[in-house]
Amino acid sequence: MKKDMTIIKQILKEENKSLVIMGSSGKIFSSCEKGIKPLFETIRDFPDDMTGASAADKVTGKGAAMLVVHSGIKELYSGRISKPALEFLKQNNVSVEYDELTENILNRTKTDLCPVEKMTLNINDTSEAYTLIENFIKTIKENVK
Repeated sequence: MKKDMTIIKQILKEENKSLVIMGSSGKIFSSCEKGIKPLFETIRDFPDDMTGASAADKVTGKGAAMLVVHSGIKELYSGRISKPALEFLKQNNVSVEYDELTENILNRTKTDLCPVEKMTLNINDTSEAYTLIENFIKTIKENVK
């Protein structure tokens, strides 16, 4: 697993990705898109490849941490991680490595908490978080149309 983490961290940084996952089959999933959507869609679309996978995420809030646990990803590197996310991952035996620890993840304008961080802060059920995040993404897609 250490080799996998080295590879995906390198891809994250050198290719300026926001998310890189090496699935249990060795397949690499990556995205430059910001926010929770790329993580959610990768987990949703490739569930069998997530159990035991390694992930590197630029920014990890509690919602993302809950998706990681829900999917069965076993190790995570994060450039920036919130304290609630780190605590949740550790409680659920996910190996975590990070560069920067923050109180919380803020929204893009830095005026409030990230909406996904806010909606998952007081829950611990990963299935509930999955559904909340799924609905959040659907709402955003509908508002863009």
